[in-house]
Amino acid sequence: MTISTNIKCDVCGHTFTLKSQMDNSINLYNWPIAIVCPDCNNHLNLSMTSKGILPANFVCSETQDSTHVGYSATLPICHEIYYQHYPTLITPFSSSFLNLYNLFGQKAIGDFGVSVSRILSGIIPYRQALKELYPLLIKKNVEAFLKKLAIVFNNKIETTTNENLDCFVIYFELIKTIYNGLQTDAYERQKTGYFKELTNFIRNTSPDILNEIISATDTFQNLDDWLEQKAFNYIANITAHLETYIPALFYSSIGNFVIPHTENLNILTIDYDQANDDYATGFEILIKIIPLIIALHNTMRNGNYNIYRETGNETNNALAQLNNTFGGKRKEIVETYPDLRAYFEYTLDNHIRNGENHCDVTYDVITQTLSYKYNINNPNLIHTERLIDLCFRVYLQFMRIIEITTLIITIKKKLHS
Repeated sequence: MTISTNIKCDVCGHTFTLKSQMDNSINLYNWPIAIVCPDCNNHLNLSMTSKGILPANFVCSETQDSTHVGYSATLPICHEIYYQHYPTLITPFSSSFLNLYNLFGQKAIGDFGVSVSRILSGIIPYRQALKELYPLLIKKNVEAFLKKLAIVFNNKIETTTNENLDCFVIYFELIKTIYNGLQTDAYERQKTGYFKELTNFIRNTSPDILNEIISATDTFQNLDDWLEQKAFNYIANITAHLETYIPALFYSSIGNFVIPHTENLNILTIDYDQANDDYATGFEILIKIIPLIIALHNTMRNGNYNIYRETGNETNNALAQLNNTFGGKRKEIVETYPDLRAYFEYTLDNHIRNGENHCDVTYDVITQTLSYKYNINNPNLIHTERLIDLCFRVYLQFMRIIEITTLIITIKKKLHS
C-alpha cells in the first residue's frame, strides 16, 4: 500500500508529492527521508513516522504541479517512480515494491525481505548501542561499562561486575552480531573466501611468527590504536545511522557486487554529503591497515612477510615499499596483489577520495549522480558515481573493516592463549 503526502521546500516553495511504501516497519521507527530540491538545491531532511511526515510544517496542501517521488524506507526506488513531474508522468505511479518486483522478480524481493526483517529485529533497535558504549569502552572502567550495557539494552543482558572481564570482548561480540545480521547468503558465498583463508592461517600460525608480523607492521600502524581509535569508533558511528543504508543492501541480497550497477535505482534515505563523508572515513581507516594485510598475505603465501611473489612481480623487501606511502600510492601497491585487489575491490577508490578531499564534488539530483574532479591539476578528469553505488561501497567498506577487526582480535587471542 502507498500513501501520498504533499510537502513543500521551505526555501523556494517547490512542491513534491511523496508516494510512500507503507508496511509494518513504518510503525517501528522514524525513518529518514533525504530529498534535494531540484530548483534551489535545498536539502530536505525529514522523517517518515507512524504519525506522518515530520517536521509537520513541511506538509502542504495538494497541488496539480508537483514533482512525484516514490519513497520506501527499506527498498531502492526505480527510475519510473523517481522525480517524475506531474504533467509529463508517463507511467502509472505504482508502489516501490511493485516496480522492484517487475524488474527483479519474486525470489529477489522475497530474499531481500528476509534480510531486511533480520536487520529490523536484530540490529536497528540497538543501532545506537555501540556509539553509547564506545566512550566507556575507551575509558576501560569495567563497572561503568557494564552498567551502561544494562541501560542500553534495557536490562535484557545479564551482567556481573568482574575486574577480569574484558569489555573489548563484549564490544566485539556486539560487532559480530551486526556483521552476521548484514551478511547475506550471496555475500558469504562470493566475498568472504580470502577473509576465511587469512583467519585459518592466523589460527594455524605460531605465536612467534605472528609476533614478528606485528613488530614489522607496528611502525606503520599500531594495532591497538587502529582497533580502539579507528575501527571501533567507525563501526559505532556507521551502525548508529545504519538504517540510512538499508536500500543499498539490496545489491548484496541479489548477489550483484559489480559497480557500477546497470539498473537505474535510487535511494532516498541518505543525503549524499553523509555518504561521501562515510566513504572517505572508511577509505582512510582501511588504507592505514594495509601493511598488516600485506605482511599476513606474504607470510601465508611465501613464508616471510617481506617476500612478495606474484605474476610478473617479485621483491624481498615488500614492507619497505610502503614507507612514506599514503592514500593513492598505497592503493597502487595493493593493486599489484591479485588477492588484495579482489578483497578491497570498490572500497579504495582514490578518485572518490580525492574529489571528496578537494571538496570538488557536484550532485545531479534528477539522476542521483555525483561527479568528482579528482585531479587538482586537470579539472577535466571526472569520475561519476550513482548515489546508491556509493552507499553500496560504504557497505562493503563496513564489512571489510569488521573482518579485519576480526583478524586482529584473532591474532590477539592467539598470542594470549
